[in-house]
Amino acid sequence: MRRLTLLLALLAALALAGCGQASSESSADKFKGDQKAVAEVVENLQDAGERKDAERICNDILAPSLVAQVKAAGSDCAAQMKASLDDADEYELQVESVTVQGNRAQAEVKGKGSETATMALVKERGGWRIADLGAPA
Repeated sequence: MRRLTLLLALLAALALAGCGQASSESSADKFKGDQKAVAEVVENLQDAGERKDAERICNDILAPSLVAQVKAAGSDCAAQMKASLDDADEYELQVESVTVQGNRAQAEVKGKGSETATMALVKERGGWRIADLGAPA
């Protein structure tokens, strides 16, 4: 349960970046290949957050292992994500760097005005998925 609370708190912390206009520039544009694909997953998380689309986050963005952690803690992923998203007012995420090693990757991600966090991603189900929302770097 402590791990689930940490994951949800971090999602909220990255999303709670303050008020303001989101940047129209894509942070994924500075990457190529798998690095770009990883950065695009973070942008998908940002987009789903802006739309408050908890179902998309759970079904298309998070790795099944992370969704299973939420379920094992006795909660529905979409319900937990919705609660976190409802508490947020800004969803701008910038990918600072990406490291890919085989079917695993790490992305250094910064929320507007917040600390940088390291997200872990895995390549499965035909694409990259967030396996761990990370901890502040």
